[in-house]
Amino acid sequence: MPDDAALLEAPTEAVAEIDAAVDTAVDTSVDSGTDTSAETPESTEGESLKGSALWREVKSLTQEGKPLTPKQLSALNKVIHRNDAFESKYPDGLSAVEAQMTAVKQLFSDESVPFEQAIQETVKEQAYYHKLDTLFSDGKPEFVEELASTSPEAFQNIAPAVFRKYAEVNPEGYSAYVAQAVVNHMNSARVPMQFEVLDAFWPQVPDFPGKVQFQKALQGVIEWSDSLKGMAAAKISPKVIPGQENGQQGPDLAQQNEQLKVENSRIQWNSSIYSEGVSFVMSEAQKAAGKTVLTDADKQKVLKLVGEEMEARLTADRRYGEAMQGYLKAGNRNSYLQRIQSERKKLIPGAVRRAVGDVIEARPKNAPKAPPTNVAGKVKPLAPELNGAVQFMRIAKPPKEMGLTVDHGRTNHAMLERRQAFVVGRKQPVTWGK
Repeated sequence: MPDDAALLEAPTEAVAEIDAAVDTAVDTSVDSGTDTSAETPESTEGESLKGSALWREVKSLTQEGKPLTPKQLSALNKVIHRNDAFESKYPDGLSAVEAQMTAVKQLFSDESVPFEQAIQETVKEQAYYHKLDTLFSDGKPEFVEELASTSPEAFQNIAPAVFRKYAEVNPEGYSAYVAQAVVNHMNSARVPMQFEVLDAFWPQVPDFPGKVQFQKALQGVIEWSDSLKGMAAAKISPKVIPGQENGQQGPDLAQQNEQLKVENSRIQWNSSIYSEGVSFVMSEAQKAAGKTVLTDADKQKVLKLVGEEMEARLTADRRYGEAMQGYLKAGNRNSYLQRIQSERKKLIPGAVRRAVGDVIEARPKNAPKAPPTNVAGKVKPLAPELNGAVQFMRIAKPPKEMGLTVDHGRTNHAMLERRQAFVVGRKQPVTWGK
């Protein structure tokens, strides 16, 4: 997905570029070579020479065979150059610009705010959250300071949850941290000094029943204090996360964010041409069905079968996968969509014919049906395996891995699901796997 800041700034920069291009390209010295002031009246005062007003004047004079005035020629010149600059900057037309603007508006939380102000606020928010994300990813203490200063009340509400989670994922570090706080409190209350006084004067205490037990209890409290000091002195270190033992690094947060960004782009781009793909499949299905009427349920089955075959073919095409991944990482939406549309044109017609044939063949025997047709409109014979027992030649691996090419003219979708296929150059079908 393109960078949000770049997306927001694009329209303003583009308008400036178009205006600059027009100012440079427009010929302000347009002259018809003839003084037409006496022959042709000037435009209505106050009316701008553009749009429908300009068209009416030009059309009227042209039909009457009269020359245009310098003012009219200059306006036409400017319109032509402005249109050329616009098409150069936006080859996809106004609809692409409107789509961009719609996408930008989705980033605004308040539509009543002026557009320019909303853009500035959105860019500012993006910069802030990017800074926050960087501080968090790098484990900087400034991240905590930023949270506490931005919303002290919210920070205090969430802090206990952070402590509880920290105690869960790193109990040793949490214990050391709490021990430091306890020891500091003991020191401020002069507890260690009180222990020293008790230890020094204890031998002078007269004997009494239970003195030995009391001395053991006192010694236990002193030893606990010493243990607490040792715990507080321990270095607080990040706990090793599963998957990072022996120096093995776990998934990097920046890498995870990049993968998430790529996946979001893939979903959004695919969604933008989903309806177009469905329409193409349905159009081809109607051609393949001929006079046979496909029910809504049949169409859904065809769509599902075509989708499965397309996914299987494209997944097996390593070069296709590498190219599409490269487009996603580079944010090259146009090339990504063009490649999908190109593959659809090559694969969907054949996949639809096979799917329609499977769906019609699977209908109850008493249901009206017509055999699928090929591109030439001739009746396509049913695959031999549907007419009776067929001897299959077993191969060790799928045809592609054996250097064989599947003959999709004789192989339908049902055969591929059963790991059966006709291959080019062989009359007998093959089968593989279990």
